[in-house]
Amino acid sequence: MESEAILKQSEFDWMILRPYGVFGPSTGNNLGNSFLNTVIEHAIKNKEVTVLGGDQLIDTVYILDLISIILRSSDNEWHSREIYNVGGETVRVKDMLTINSDSLNKVGLRCPLVTKAFKGKPAILTDATKLKSAFQNYTNTPLKNSLHALLSAYLLQYSVLK
Repeated sequence: MESEAILKQSEFDWMILRPYGVFGPSTGNNLGNSFLNTVIEHAIKNKEVTVLGGDQLIDTVYILDLISIILRSSDNEWHSREIYNVGGETVRVKDMLTINSDSLNKVGLRCPLVTKAFKGKPAILTDATKLKSAFQNYTNTPLKNSLHALLSAYLLQYSVLK
């Protein structure tokens, strides 16, 4: 926030992107530390997906969607002196984890969904309306598709590392 305040007072041309809930394949021996990446890694290693509560909402944005916005903003769609929240879908945690569990089961990795009681804090959700109106024809990748891509990337790394 301090750097944003400095930029706002400067003479520079600037644009700020605030991504929320970024997930997707990464390099190395794991898939990163985002919530979704960690859940998939945990599910494969422990053979179950645990849901604490499940009614909590979470913002997500697929890494390739974020990269698309960064490339568009650095190319011909520069919006000087603007701040944009970058988000994809807002989903219930239980729905997201059900997609993970179902996907793992479909590829032969038995991975039941286990629900445990949990009183979580309300989510702080982003509003990406400004971004979607400023960047014409921007649509995020549907969560189910991006989760399948993440799972595929993890399974590929998992099989290579075994």
